[in-house]
Amino acid sequence: MRYFLQVMDGSGDGPVNMSLDFADQEEAIRQAHVALAEMARDGLPKEPVNMMSVEVFNEHKQPITELRLTFEVIPKFPSTTG
Repeated sequence: MRYFLQVMDGSGDGPVNMSLDFADQEEAIRQAHVALAEMARDGLPKEPVNMMSVEVFNEHKQPITELRLTFEVIPKFPSTTG
């Protein structure tokens, strides 16, 4: 069955759209997990986006699920500059 993936790699360059065949919805979602893990392995998302995601759509281009990884730095000490 045909599924569509929209990939945001955290670079800020905009989404990449792909059309792929998977046996079923569970396989499409499983492969989206793999894609997101591989993107994270290649490097965490950078500012200003700080997020990478893979959104899965069915054959009618209706959204099924979105997998998202965000990277956040939360300072715990007062700034020593300024």
